[in-house]
Amino acid sequence: MFVVAATVGEDEHSVGLKETLDIKHGGIEKFGIKYEYLGTSCPVEKLVDAAIETNADAILVSTIITHDDVHIKNMKKIHDLCVEKGIRDKVMIICGGTQVSNEIALEAGLDAGFGRGSHGIDAASFLVKRRRELNK
Repeated sequence: MFVVAATVGEDEHSVGLKETLDIKHGGIEKFGIKYEYLGTSCPVEKLVDAAIETNADAILVSTIITHDDVHIKNMKKIHDLCVEKGIRDKVMIICGGTQVSNEIALEAGLDAGFGRGSHGIDAASFLVKRRRELNK
């Protein structure tokens, strides 16, 4: 499995996503999931384009900034761009952040959301389980 990951918008926070990816090899890479990390303050378009270019199985989004509901707007924008570019049915999209919940993520059209108290293993477990479900 291959994923692309970034903190989107004008957000510079990276600790949660870095933990999800690799925190000393205890994140998703521990499960054999390969990834490309695009960094912080990543434009939504760049993240979706990277998913297309790498034929990613999933997009991992981190967002902390919530003023004017920018976190929700960015989640919806990622979903809408994936639909527009014809990859939504081929890619899982999950998002994490202090103000993200599974309910908010699902309402935005994503597959899952992880908020306070979530860890890299939670995201990795979701990806592996969902991948198995899709491959049945």
